[in-house]
Amino acid sequence: MKKLFVAALLAAVILPFFSSCQKSDQASGNTSNSATFVGQWQISKIIWQYYVDGSIREEATEYMDAQNGEMFEFRADYTFVDVVTKDGVAYVPSNGTYVKTPSMIILTYPSYTMTLTIESLTANEAVVIDEQTSESGGHVNKTVRRIFLRKL
Repeated sequence: MKKLFVAALLAAVILPFFSSCQKSDQASGNTSNSATFVGQWQISKIIWQYYVDGSIREEATEYMDAQNGEMFEFRADYTFVDVVTKDGVAYVPSNGTYVKTPSMIILTYPSYTMTLTIESLTANEAVVIDEQTSESGGHVNKTVRRIFLRKL
């Protein structure tokens, strides 16, 4: 009977601690595992970095908006539409499917697949990274795009 009392006492003290820890983690703003991509996202800027053999050679920043830029609409059925706008005119959108994991989003277009690493994700903003590596003339070339998105 004494063991049962001790177990009940420990449960009464320890269980509330675990639930409060869980709530404080959720309140901390780290929503990358639970935030959703469903909705419309506008690319606000892209930081391009070019590397040769591991050394950065060039960096450029490209700013975008609704008049000249790119917007993604991610749907709940795991399809997406990619719309490019130039001078306020939307060009024929690309369509595809996507898969989101806690650390990446995989976009499958009709003719290729793009894997983006999720650097950060909140309800209104996201930063994803696209890396492409190739070899040429005995050198390893890498292009890194850090893509900043804001939810519309």
